[in-house]
Amino acid sequence: MLEAHHLSGSDDKRASEEPFASSAIHSCVKRSIQRRVPGDNSMNRSFLLGYQLLIGIFDIATGALLVIAPEATLVLMGLRAPSNTLPFLSFIGAFVFSVGLACLYGAFLVACDPNPSRLETVWLLTAFARASVAIIVSEQLLVHALEPVWLAIAIFDSACVILQAIGFRKRWLSNVLDNTHRTGWRPGENRTRIS
Repeated sequence: MLEAHHLSGSDDKRASEEPFASSAIHSCVKRSIQRRVPGDNSMNRSFLLGYQLLIGIFDIATGALLVIAPEATLVLMGLRAPSNTLPFLSFIGAFVFSVGLACLYGAFLVACDPNPSRLETVWLLTAFARASVAIIVSEQLLVHALEPVWLAIAIFDSACVILQAIGFRKRWLSNVLDNTHRTGWRPGENRTRIS
């Protein structure tokens, strides 16, 4: 259940003394973890935040490693590619890194911005990117241009696309984030605490 409690004067004073960025981020994360939206077709806010963080960190790490050390990264992933393709793998790493950044931005939106249309845009664009990867990898697997172990990439990206498509269909993002909007809370605001 959502309840708003006004903080005491000493809490207001302490909050005003904290640097804005750290207090705003702390407040956003604390509120996002505490909120749970009721209903059969809704998603748990903590799960949504965790999903965005997990795939964002995973893609950023993978992308950065592909840029810095593509051959070693493929070995870690159990994959192989011809050595003459390594420069192209670094380019792909930059793409994967950018998708990860978009996902982390999505996590920031879940934690700090009650406007569902922004997160819907992130989900739509990352779903396009992931669907493209899944289709290309699957096609290359069908013509035996890639080893079967690349199927894991197609499955992971397809799973993300399917989850996000279900989320769009069931309006998970609107259910989670519109509920935040109805509470009247704004990012960086320390006057109220949701418990």
